[in-house]
Amino acid sequence: MSDGNEHVRDIATLIEELRGQFGVKANPESCGPLLFVGIAESDDVQKFHAHVERRFGHAYKPAGSTAFLKNLADPLVRKLGGIRKEQTLFAKDLGKDVTAYCMFWPWGSNPKKVSVRVGFLCAPEDESTLANDFKF
Repeated sequence: MSDGNEHVRDIATLIEELRGQFGVKANPESCGPLLFVGIAESDDVQKFHAHVERRFGHAYKPAGSTAFLKNLADPLVRKLGGIRKEQTLFAKDLGKDVTAYCMFWPWGSNPKKVSVRVGFLCAPEDESTLANDFKF
C-alpha cells in the first residue's frame, strides 16, 4: 500500500495533465491552496475522464444518477455543499482523515462549459473517513 504523499503527488500530476494536455484553464475567480478550479468545454470531459478515473477509481456519484439521498445523508457530499444529478463526483480516501475529490460541474447558464474541481477535504476529529461512510 502506498502512502498518502504518493496519492497527493499523483493528483497534482492530474492537475498538470488537465491544464497541459486538455487545455483546462484555471478559473481566476476560484483559487485556494487546496483546490484547483478549471473550466473546460463539455465535449472535452470525455477526453480526460479516464485520467481522472485512473487516479480515483469509478465515480463516487456519476452524472445522471440520483443525488437526493447523498445530499441528505452522505458526509462527503454535504461537506462539498451538495451535488446535482448532472454532476459527477470522484472521491478517494488518502488516509484516515483526508479525502481527495474531483468534480465535474456542468454550467446551467452555458451547457457547453463545465467546471472541473480538484481538492482535498479533511475530516474533523469526530468523523471517520468520509468517502466510505455511505454507499448508495
